[in-house]
Order: sequence, then C-alpha cells, then structure tokens
Amino acid sequence: MQNRSRSSIEYASYLAYSPRGESYLIERSRKAMSAVKFGKIEELRIVAQSIRKHIHEPPLSTFLHAGTVLVPVPRSTPLISDDTVWPAKLLCQALIENGVGSEMLLLLKRDYAVPKSSSFAKGRGDERPTVASHMETMSVLETLLFSDSITIVDDIVTRGSTLLACARLIKQVYPGAKVRTFALLRTVQEENMNSLIDIRDGLIWDNGKGHGVRRPS
Repeated sequence: MQNRSRSSIEYASYLAYSPRGESYLIERSRKAMSAVKFGKIEELRIVAQSIRKHIHEPPLSTFLHAGTVLVPVPRSTPLISDDTVWPAKLLCQALIENGVGSEMLLLLKRDYAVPKSSSFAKGRGDERPTVASHMETMSVLETLLFSDSITIVDDIVTRGSTLLACARLIKQVYPGAKVRTFALLRTVQEENMNSLIDIRDGLIWDNGKGHGVRRPS
C-alpha cells in the first residue's frame, strides 16, 4: 500500500453503502445501516459472524486479528446513560463475541457534542465537523495496554475525519501503538454499488483544510 504521508492512517471496511439510488443492493445496504444505527443486536451478530469468515484473509487479517484491541468510536454526542445506543460499541461487542479481536477497550470518550455528518446535505461537506473539532470534543483514557495493536472501530466511514481524529488522539497517549481503523460500512456513489460485501482497505489523510480524505473512496 502506498503511504500517502506520515499523518495518514490505514482503514479497512467490510460493506458498501449508498445513501442514494433505488436498486436492490442499495436497499440492502440501507437496511444494514439501519440495523447498526438502531443497535439491533441479532443483526450485528450475523454481520460479525460474516466478518469472522474473512479475518484470516488480507486485508482484514491485518486489521482484526486475534491480538488487536478494538476501540469503538464515540457517538457524536456524550452518553446520557448506560442505556444509550452506542453503535460502534455494540459492533465491537459482537465482534469480540465471535472471536474477532482480543478485547474491547473504551479508550475514547465524547465530552462535547458535534453535528452528525449525516445531517449535512450533499455539496455541504466542508461544513461538516473538522478533524480538529472532533479532537477538541473527545478525550482519551490512559490505561495499561496488553497489546500494541489497536483498531478503532466505527459503524460507517464517509470522508474519514472522525476516524482520523480518533487515531491522532490515541497516538498522542499511546505513541508506541500501531493504530489502524475499521468501519463496517463505507459510503460509495450509487454507480459504484456493485456488491454489499465489498472489502476494501486504503488510507485516510487531512486534505489541508481540516477534513478527511479517503482513498479508495
């Protein structure tokens, strides 16, 4: 894999998702997105079982191997209670239950709310929260790590600003760790939606204006 820059991070994703279009595949991707967002445990377990079938194959073997610590990305708002649906945490729990990763650690915490990226219409991407704004609204727990391999897990990646912010924060506190990122779904253009399971890996970096850039997109 070509290294874009020292500030880039590696990412992998499992499913493709298109917010636009009317095909059968796109409709399935939206159902998968809904299952994650609403914390449907049984559906998440089925997805985790599917992921497990591929964890010994590149690229997932690098991101979700048995020795890596899974760290869920915080919600866009602080947790109100223990019953608040936290999609990335539920996904991590389902993965651990199915033998994917070594353990889950809640290393990242959202202290102040940021607008959800999904609330911005097409063409208003530059108004989304920046990498810096994500970093300013989150904090990192300092604890003893029994692995130097960390994979930050999110439900969906669009541009990658959130994942990039999380990785930078983790690296500040754990500079010796190898930090990678994984998203269950990645957004694609309608015309590029060819399969629901579409395993990809690539890089995310800052575009120079404070927002993430993801390749492949």
